[in-house]
Amino acid sequence: MLFRRIYQFLLVYIITIVFLFMIKILLSLSDYVIPGVPLMIETTGQVFKEYFFDVMNTMSITILGQCLSIIMAFTVGIAGRKSSWIGSFIKVTAYNIQAYPIVALAPIIFILLGDGFIP
Repeated sequence: MLFRRIYQFLLVYIITIVFLFMIKILLSLSDYVIPGVPLMIETTGQVFKEYFFDVMNTMSITILGQCLSIIMAFTVGIAGRKSSWIGSFIKVTAYNIQAYPIVALAPIIFILLGDGFIP
């Protein structure tokens, strides 16, 4: 299933890139509007190392956060199941959190917890 999704994404991505280059050629657009292939290869060579490590840093933080959230979910679930008053508190909290979209909660979380580990 995952490989099928990746295949679909790559197919749509490549078709879109080919479509953009067809528009560039048909309308004789300059490199300012849609850069040519040589310019894209040159730019990729210049910035690949910097962006690759930034992407890997973001990916590692994402995976770590996912693992921590799974551990916390198990802990909260077990605590809520073992004690009735903790369980009712968790239910009320979950209902209230689900009532608000994450777009509205994210600024509150950033204000209360900060936006990173570095002050």
